[in-house]
Amino acid sequence: MREYWTAQRMQNAEPADLRLTADGRIAGASPGLAARSAAPVRIPASRAAVDASAANTSFPDRVHGKVFFTINGGSDPGDFVCSATVVSSNSHAVAWTAGHCVYDADFGGGFATNWTFVPGFRNGEQPFGSWPASELFTTRGWQENVNIRLDLGAAELDRDGEGRGIEDVVGARGIAFNESRSQAFTAYGYPALPNPLSLPPRFDFDGQRLYSCASPLTGGDSPPGGGPEPLQIDCDMTGGSSGGGWVIGDLYEKDFPTVRLGSEAIVSVPPMPQFRGRVAYIDPRVDVAARTAKVRVEVTNPAGALRLGMFANVSFIVPSTAVAVVPRTAVQAVGDRSVIYVAAEGDEGRFIERTIKLGVAMDDTIQVLEGLKLGERIVTEGSFFVRAEAARSRSGS
Repeated sequence: MREYWTAQRMQNAEPADLRLTADGRIAGASPGLAARSAAPVRIPASRAAVDASAANTSFPDRVHGKVFFTINGGSDPGDFVCSATVVSSNSHAVAWTAGHCVYDADFGGGFATNWTFVPGFRNGEQPFGSWPASELFTTRGWQENVNIRLDLGAAELDRDGEGRGIEDVVGARGIAFNESRSQAFTAYGYPALPNPLSLPPRFDFDGQRLYSCASPLTGGDSPPGGGPEPLQIDCDMTGGSSGGGWVIGDLYEKDFPTVRLGSEAIVSVPPMPQFRGRVAYIDPRVDVAARTAKVRVEVTNPAGALRLGMFANVSFIVPSTAVAVVPRTAVQAVGDRSVIYVAAEGDEGRFIERTIKLGVAMDDTIQVLEGLKLGERIVTEGSFFVRAEAARSRSGS
């Protein structure tokens, strides 16, 4: 299977997304299962997809990856791509994705073949190798009825030459069911198609880099069939990102040194005002797969506003040295380098490409450890246009 996926086949594989018939239905579905037509949507800048690929070899971002697979039967065969996430399991060998990324119910193609997962994929690089699937799974509702409520899939992956499961190599996200809908999510994926309907349009999606969107729940719909109601968040990612994980909050191992007993915390439960408190307990046990720990924050609770079972966003205020932090949108990948574009001093409108060393990623920002001085002006929005112009200049075109 590894021999099948040459660089050229990977490049030519098409995004596997829910496909519509001429009358707007999901292909293969019953006439009652209609899909809403797309319309231009202005995504708030804080929720638009940002390039997260700079941390592709660091946990936890490296547990997300790109999927390559083949559909041999049905009316629309070919090579396709999706996204997936390594999740904690007893076998240490499971990747979670969408049902239509493992089984073609749309056009009757059946289960995929040549199904291969590449964690940390970036610009054709495979830092942790490729992991073929030994078995694929989906729900009966998706397989038999094209029930979008149950468009869920999973893959059991082969072990490597040393007998390790993928979870032993890159780690894993935890997986949860029956969680509250009303919380913040971060979606990950490899969008591979431009999004001209987004406002402003997105032409930087090429399937070569991991992107993420951070958003609270913004809505849902009620398609026919049994199963959970679909979730909706603000995100402008496109085909190719199907199957990527949606993540809810955790305290990661990399944050253990800075979050301590007594650390100040801010607890937010919109639309209520913020609550301030301090860390009173840090669980000494670490989830061996997700590399996370539970933290208890004690806050005053006037009039019992905070209630058992509520979901909250928690931010920690920790002492730190002066380190530059930039929006992820400012960082671009040029080959194996991470670069930013710094405004040339005294030369309005000219920007200098500078190689940087990245630190910890935090939601839609990331630390710059080397290559940027505090106070320097950089391109934050539209840096991919500057990168494209710089590439043209280097090629002489």
